[in-house]
Amino acid sequence: MRLTEVLNFVAVILVPVFAGPVQSPSLALPQTVSAHWAAVRKMFESSYKAYGKFAWGHDDLLPLSESYSDDRNSWGASICDAMTTMVSAHAFCMCTQCSPLGAQIDTLSVFETTIRYLGSLLSAYELSDKKYPELLDKARELLTNCENNDIPYGFLDFSTNTPVVQISNIAEAGTLTLEWATLSKYTGNDTYRALAENSAKHIASLPAPFPSLAIQGIDPQNGSFVGGQVAAVDSTIRHLLRYSTSRNNNTMNVTYHTSSHLACFHGGKWILGGKLFKNETIVNCGLALVDACINTYLSTVTDIGPETFAYISSGGNLPELTPQDLAFYNQHGFYITDANYDMRPEMLESNFYAWRATGDTKYLENAARVLHSFNRYLNTTGGAFAGIVDVNDVASETIDYVLPCSFWFSEVLKYLYLTFDDPEHISLDEYVFNTEAHPFKAPPAKNI
Repeated sequence: MRLTEVLNFVAVILVPVFAGPVQSPSLALPQTVSAHWAAVRKMFESSYKAYGKFAWGHDDLLPLSESYSDDRNSWGASICDAMTTMVSAHAFCMCTQCSPLGAQIDTLSVFETTIRYLGSLLSAYELSDKKYPELLDKARELLTNCENNDIPYGFLDFSTNTPVVQISNIAEAGTLTLEWATLSKYTGNDTYRALAENSAKHIASLPAPFPSLAIQGIDPQNGSFVGGQVAAVDSTIRHLLRYSTSRNNNTMNVTYHTSSHLACFHGGKWILGGKLFKNETIVNCGLALVDACINTYLSTVTDIGPETFAYISSGGNLPELTPQDLAFYNQHGFYITDANYDMRPEMLESNFYAWRATGDTKYLENAARVLHSFNRYLNTTGGAFAGIVDVNDVASETIDYVLPCSFWFSEVLKYLYLTFDDPEHISLDEYVFNTEAHPFKAPPAKNI
């Protein structure tokens, strides 16, 4: 869960929406992108056909064993997550076979259910010009089972509407606003919007924790941080201090400069925020972050980025560098700490924002190289696509299981497709994407 997204959004919803345009006015697609556009569509069709053959109705496809996994309520998460990509790519007739409420389920995550199922149902309803009212009906029915607290519970027993996990956290409780407000818009029931906004505003009103100490969970029953602002962290801190003493080393007393593929979404969010607030300094910081993440892709032999990576620092390095790490660092400016690729979308997401915001064709070239690499290294004999163990090995083995792989349909392929598509189609000045890349229509921004 992306904590910084929650904090940024809480800050934004508390002020009027006065914003500048996001997309560059001089966007021009070269003719060569039509082949890339078609290649992404073909990749989607192949992936979805494999899912339909081996895992239809289940949450995720296991691409190597040609089987399935159910870890997102067993409601067909891949069908739901794929719907908005289908509409965005004009690839298929609208599919309404995503089946929330169609299967027995005991426990669900309110956060995951909101961003994935509720988000896809409402976004597909909008994108299809409201031609499929059953999508809205399912969304309405889905949310009637959520708790009416100012701070929603993180996990509910769906059949009894009682909390299974009593404690929530700010990432779960503060990332519901977009979807719940959209449901209010189309049902005329403002309760959903009010509940989600009250939750985000309540979080913003809580006293700030001490700097550098982790924010703890929130108790939905009273709306406060659990055990105060920083309780439960103290045991870990004491343990680290005492462990370093017992081992007579300072391993726990240095700062390690590490990052991950998951963190690569930051660039896109800085670009978006900078454009909305007409602050080019913020935009440029975002572009620098995008370039840094792209570098982790273009520095490997496969042109695919690793799961985690690190930088050499005077404070210490974790893990200790091998001679090979040092040689790689001297050539590329970072070294790999976890070489697998889990089919994550974050770099492509930020690259998409960079392209739409600047019109610099280098971002199209980045996406084209990644598309080529996906087809070369991730393709399986059954038509599906799978992650790989080592992005710096052209003969790397593929991975059978990715948790969850439905975001391959909703995020990876959508961001790739829209990068090569007409920029006026799902313009960033007219749409906003939720965490799972389901686009929602936004009203025209007010001028600053």
